[in-house]
Amino acid sequence: ATTWQTHRDFLKADFVSEESLKRQLQDVFPKISCIVKIGMIGSFKNLKILFDFFSKREDFIILDPILFSTTGGELLEKEGILFLKKYFFPLVGILTPNLVELKILLDGGTNPLDLGVENVLLKGGHAESKDDFIYDYFYSQKEQFCISSKKIIRDYSTRGTGCALA
Repeated sequence: ATTWQTHRDFLKADFVSEESLKRQLQDVFPKISCIVKIGMIGSFKNLKILFDFFSKREDFIILDPILFSTTGGELLEKEGILFLKKYFFPLVGILTPNLVELKILLDGGTNPLDLGVENVLLKGGHAESKDDFIYDYFYSQKEQFCISSKKIIRDYSTRGTGCALA
């Protein structure tokens, strides 16, 4: 997708067409399983295409559930969010939401593993902290721990931190 935004305003998003997405999946993915990172899906129709494709495979999926732009533009409609939770999350090996996305996905719940994914890495890059550190939290059935690192980016107009993590 291409987003049109400034550091303050979300203007528009142009998403990959359904036909283009289907063709990319067919042409790019090998017949063997692999590790896949999925970010901005953009539409319920594209989510269904991804589900139909990956539900027949055994790939390890890393999903960054980009639901809104940094400036607040909607990047996946409510129908898509519900489908993610009910059908797509069981395919996901690790979910990497930020705090705002996790709150939306949990819809009042408190345990990230209740979403039905194997692992969750809660990204803390957007969270306010009293020191110069970023705190990420990892959750799995076996363990939970915090990962901290010194902030490198201090400009809050910076976007794409999920891609930097990947």
